[in-house]
Amino acid sequence: MLSDPASFMMRSLTEVIKDKYEDPGLQEDFTVGGIKVYTPKTGPAISGSGDLQLPPRIVMDDKNISVVGDMKACAEMCRNVRELDLTKNLVTDWCEVFKILDVIPSLQFLNLTSNSLTHTSLPSNCREKTYPHIQTLALNKTGITWMEVAAVLPCFPSLSELHLSMNQFTHVDLPRNFTHPSVSKLFMNNTNLRDWHDISKLGIAFPNLVSMTIIDSDVDHLPDEEVYKEFSKLSVLNISKANLTSWDEIDNFRRFPQLSSLRITGVPFLEDQEPKARRQQLIARLPNIDMLNGSKVTAMEKEDAERAFIRIFMDSENQPARYRELEAVYGKLDPLVDVDLSVSDSVRLLVKFEDKAEYMDIKLYQTVLQFKKLLQNFTGLPCNETHVDYIEMLDGQQIHGATDMRLSHKTLVTYNFNPGDEIHIFRKNDPVS
Repeated sequence: MLSDPASFMMRSLTEVIKDKYEDPGLQEDFTVGGIKVYTPKTGPAISGSGDLQLPPRIVMDDKNISVVGDMKACAEMCRNVRELDLTKNLVTDWCEVFKILDVIPSLQFLNLTSNSLTHTSLPSNCREKTYPHIQTLALNKTGITWMEVAAVLPCFPSLSELHLSMNQFTHVDLPRNFTHPSVSKLFMNNTNLRDWHDISKLGIAFPNLVSMTIIDSDVDHLPDEEVYKEFSKLSVLNISKANLTSWDEIDNFRRFPQLSSLRITGVPFLEDQEPKARRQQLIARLPNIDMLNGSKVTAMEKEDAERAFIRIFMDSENQPARYRELEAVYGKLDPLVDVDLSVSDSVRLLVKFEDKAEYMDIKLYQTVLQFKKLLQNFTGLPCNETHVDYIEMLDGQQIHGATDMRLSHKTLVTYNFNPGDEIHIFRKNDPVS
């Protein structure tokens, strides 16, 4: 059970900044074996006039920060700050968020992840505020509502990247007339969104959306209707760990007008496919995709995938619509000859030791040391008293010098044995060795 925020020692942003940057002394970090280890604090940033000047990016995660504190002092110290990370603090009041933005007017990046902004309503003058420098805003796991999103975003006319993950949204309840044209990247990971009709509302709200990430959602169906035209500029989509259940739904990714890059991993029915076959089917079904799961789809790979797709369904009674499209391009293909290209896990070799010779089926996926231990029964000697040579043969003749199998950790498969080759074993004190 989470503790009440009031039970923590709440601190101000100004106080934490001073504690971190003003004192150049030693800070006790930890104890190892009863010995205290000290490391220097983040060095002070002092100008020639003696004023504290913070770097452009400061991280204040998990510091029990709840308020700004001395606004004048904070503004003076943060005049060069462009990025502020306040992850996992105790900011619960939107008024304090706006105070932070007021005292750092040049802020471009603000991360409020894991601050519970559910305890107070937005200030009455919220719509009068404007922060034109903010480009990235992270409101993950803050408990923000859609009405608050609609009320807050107009304050950030240049916002290009918005993070709304882990807020347990089940629906998209933005006002019908709400739009925010500047947002081009949207992250909505780990939500309870299920209905694509809901998600399509995001395309209306953010008409210039280029990239959308909705990993680990409950999306279980992509409808056949025209609900994709709302994402008229979307070219990058990450919909990994969704609950899609069929190839028919995968086919609907062709309906996005501009989609060219797709990440779709962790989907249960796809994970049941062999990796190469899965990728080939995705490529063949989605001709609009030229970047799949982070890898470029080359022209050669696309042709191979499309030809493989034709052969998969050429004798099927239920051929996908894509089959007819590809058959029109490549014509009718001959089935591939069924050739077993798998590597055997054993090979039969002639093993010789002194006056003994015996054919053995030798397992290839074992180490030289394991093999030598097995040979002890054949030689009657401990493996540390023998050494083993591999002899490559052709038509019963040795074709080059023996290979000393002295690397105990090496796997036998790396020797590329062929039937007819031989293994010769010698005593270590044998002059022949």
